[in-house]
Amino acid sequence: MPHATIEKETEALRELVIAARESAEVEAAAEACLGRLNTLYRKTPDLFTPEDVRFVNFLRGTLGVRLASHQKGGPYARIARPKGVRLDHCWRCQTPLDVRFTEACADCSTKAHKSLVCPVCRACGCQAAGRVLVQLAAPAQSGGQSLSIPSRSISAICAGVTPYLAAISQRDGTTGTPRSWASTRAAKISRRRSSVKASVGPAMRAPLFGGKQLIRAPDPGDAASLSAPGPAPTHRPGGT
Repeated sequence: MPHATIEKETEALRELVIAARESAEVEAAAEACLGRLNTLYRKTPDLFTPEDVRFVNFLRGTLGVRLASHQKGGPYARIARPKGVRLDHCWRCQTPLDVRFTEACADCSTKAHKSLVCPVCRACGCQAAGRVLVQLAAPAQSGGQSLSIPSRSISAICAGVTPYLAAISQRDGTTGTPRSWASTRAAKISRRRSSVKASVGPAMRAPLFGGKQLIRAPDPGDAASLSAPGPAPTHRPGGT
């Protein structure tokens, strides 16, 4: 394999790093390019000069910083350098240690030396040891597959579900939305209040006492006393 293949892939990665200034959509293409360079390094590491290794790692660190600038979040709280960690920043992208540095590489960490994995560019001690050219993006939490590069099984499932999306959307549109717990409880409270008003009847308001409105139910004798005729007036002599 000629060295020109390494130069071609490195130049393609450099162009993707430049494009990462404006958009994060180049992440999948850049990861694929880094994967090809890693494969070449595993097969023929002697073809990579020290300058090749330094430049590819520089591009990987710059790519991580530019992709992180398009993500939401931050600023992140700084942390003190943990015991056994040599640097207070990432050796490749210079990101200071913060709360995101929670992962330690099991391959290059020892009891005396702890190698943290940079959350921005995935750098650890494996590059200095020559185990790998560059570390790729972190695997997804859902199953170890990067979301930007779906696996064959995920692609097959998507291809099988896509033709039925229209029918599923139409079914969901015609299905009534079930009432939530909050709306059901509100309706019950409203019915209870209506029944209480109908059974008690109109209340008689008394004057304000102590800043509160006193309400008492009407006395049944009030209506009888108001409707019953009173005693006949006594006629006095000399009266009009």
